[in-house]
Parts: sequence; structure tokens; C-alpha cells
Amino acid sequence: LQWLAGAGDQMRVLASVECTDGLATSSYGVVVDEEVEAGINADDGSEALLLDKFIYDLNLGSSGIKFVSDAALVLLQELLNKLSAGNIDPDFLLKKREANPIESNCEIRLFLQRQLNGQFDTAFDSGTVLGSTSAEVTVLYIPVIAVPAN
Repeated sequence: LQWLAGAGDQMRVLASVECTDGLATSSYGVVVDEEVEAGINADDGSEALLLDKFIYDLNLGSSGIKFVSDAALVLLQELLNKLSAGNIDPDFLLKKREANPIESNCEIRLFLQRQLNGQFDTAFDSGTVLGSTSAEVTVLYIPVIAVPAN
């Protein structure tokens, strides 16, 4: 990202991410500020941000937890099927799952927000006022599909 630098500005990036794999969707927000990306407040007018700040893999983590989660979904689907006397969509729970962002097409709306601290006038007791301006850009993330070798 590039912008016109300003002395004393504090920069942060807000992101709205929506991913779909054709059946399920995931929507979430991300904030990238000085705590997440060291040096972002060194307002030099340029910042390289890695995609892993916005796109992650739901499958990373404990494989045991994933197995228990998958088994629980199967049991819950069977229970719902019995309770509804077979009137439930066989893919009901599958359709309720979240899309895994790393494996899905994602639209990432980035908002670069410039903040400048100011002071209230003397009629108020302490505190600061925060003014900000922002610009927006949309990035499309399309995962690479591995083609098996013949």
C-alpha cells in the first residue's frame, strides 16, 4: 500500500474479508496496526503487508480437534435426521460450516486509515479527539489449484 505520508499520523489497515468455496462462506474483519505489524506507524508512505495477515487456514492446529469436530457433525446430522423423521436436508450441517479462507475465493476490502491525535478544547476535562481519513482498495484472493501430474 502507498499513500502520502504525514508527520504524526498513526496508520492502521482495516479489512473486511468474505470467502466462499461454492457451498459455504466465511466473513470476518481484521485490524492491522502497530501491535500486529511493527513499523506501520513510521509513516513513510509505503507498507508491504503479507497476505497471511488477512487469509488463514482453518485446518491448522490440532488434528485431534478437527477429528472430534468432524465426528460431532456426523452425530449431530444423524440426530437431526432422526428427530425430523428424515425430513432434514442431508447436507444441512455441511452447508452451515465455514469456508476455509486459504482454500476459497476471497474478497478482501482493505481500508487504510490515517489517525491524527488532537486535544479537546479547554472546556472539557482531559481526553483526546481522534480524527481519521481512509482510502479503500479491494483485493481478490484466488487459491492455486494443484493439478495432478500424469
